Amino acid sequence: MVRSVESKSRVDTGLAPALVAVLETLSPGGGPALQSVSDPKLESGLDQATLAAKPPSVDSLASATSLVGTASLPSESAKNLANVSEPCGVCSTEVRNRAVGCLLGQFVGDALGTRYEFSPGPRAAAKVAGDMRDGLLPILGGGPFALERGQVTDDTELAMALAATLRDGRYDRAAAAAAYKGWLDSGPFDVGNATRNAFAVNPGSDPSSDPSSGPSSGERLETAMLEQARLLNGESLSNGCLMRASPLALVGAGWSEVVLLDAARADCELSNPHVDAQAAVAAYVAGLRALVGTGDVSCAMERAKAAASSSKLVQGFLSAAERGEQVVQLPDGSPAVVDGQHMGYLGVALQWGFDQLLHARSFHEGLVEIVRRGGDTDTNGCIAAALLGARFGSQAVPRPWTLAVITCKQKRLGTFPQVDSRPLTDTALNLLARGAGITTGGQEAAIEHKAIEHKAIEHKAIEHKATEHEAMGFSGEEKNGAETQSKPVSRTMRRLKIKPAKSQTTKRKKAPKGLPDPGCNLA
Repeated sequence: MVRSVESKSRVDTGLAPALVAVLETLSPGGGPALQSVSDPKLESGLDQATLAAKPPSVDSLASATSLVGTASLPSESAKNLANVSEPCGVCSTEVRNRAVGCLLGQFVGDALGTRYEFSPGPRAAAKVAGDMRDGLLPILGGGPFALERGQVTDDTELAMALAATLRDGRYDRAAAAAAYKGWLDSGPFDVGNATRNAFAVNPGSDPSSDPSSGPSSGERLETAMLEQARLLNGESLSNGCLMRASPLALVGAGWSEVVLLDAARADCELSNPHVDAQAAVAAYVAGLRALVGTGDVSCAMERAKAAASSSKLVQGFLSAAERGEQVVQLPDGSPAVVDGQHMGYLGVALQWGFDQLLHARSFHEGLVEIVRRGGDTDTNGCIAAALLGARFGSQAVPRPWTLAVITCKQKRLGTFPQVDSRPLTDTALNLLARGAGITTGGQEAAIEHKAIEHKAIEHKAIEHKATEHEAMGFSGEEKNGAETQSKPVSRTMRRLKIKPAKSQTTKRKKAPKGLPDPGCNLA
């Protein structure tokens, strides 16, 4: 039984706190690095050659700290900048940018999609058209659960439950099972049928069976969850196993692919033991891992296909995505009712996500296309947007979307604090660093998840109605066919100026030094 996987080597470099500072200078709070979505060329990524040729220095990191402010950079991280050693390959600007883009995409896709959830395609498309403002679809909240703007659903809550178990750079299935059970016990406003079937377990009435009491109780919970999933979800191909998996790809960027795929399948078994479900999750995280490590779409498809080589069904989804097909086939070969009876089918989310990864010209274009199709829009959105974020990078996420998410005090923070979206940059970079074996030599607090105080967010990231309107998508003015950004309204919004790339290329990139070879035939 696969219960635990971990990275093999650990190097005490003291580097992790600096990762936060660098990414905050790139994004994801706004500023020059975040471009308008009206010009697809501006969303294609950073100037990779420039960044690769001139990695950030320790001096630039300290300078970045003064620009960012405490609302975006935890004080412990700022304090420890003096202990930064030279940047290593795994800490390259491009890799960090894509890692944050992946997790930011998870949040944004969920928060945007929830408004249109359960809508038939035509109704969702009409609502999307009505919500558009100056070429941008703002995150407005609402939907069947009347959520706040920027609030996420069970999809991202479960992803963050998983992320919280990965802090030491390894996957432990007993810990994941306890985290999922804890999430269900926190009273989420929405729970999928297959998810509830698997996670609503009671391993015993003995007090020692409490998952917090020790490893033995965690293992009993894990066993009970596996048995219940096999009993109730043995044939399930629901999308719940996919929607929570993106953190595995971030920590797994520093693992071998074999280790990552073992973890992906093991986690999938907790809710969806079917071999095709396991293959789907393996394909998804393998694709994400390749994107974070290389930014190469062809490499991502190659690794996704290899990870799902045993599943004819999943191979079919990926091939259909390559052809740009919107029709998704059920296991019996018939077409799925993607916005109705079969909206929770994992084939819909997987095929559509890879379709947009391959064919969308920008993050905004790809995600809007996903939600306008209707159905399970929040789940389809978060899965597709994690892929798109890992491809285009955090700076390509429209600024109003980033603001809506990182300035949202999630309503369920009191009962489920792991869902805090405000320190998501920290979260993504912590996962990346831990998976690569980077530790801080006793300064654990500096790279643990940080909850940014709500008052600091209010004062630093939102100033009066100007920023509030900007976060809803009303900040730009049309000028010569491109939307211009309004000036930053607070110190937190100031960022180092980074020149955007002219276009998204498909040129093969070498795997960065310090990360395992993604397994692609890179030129």
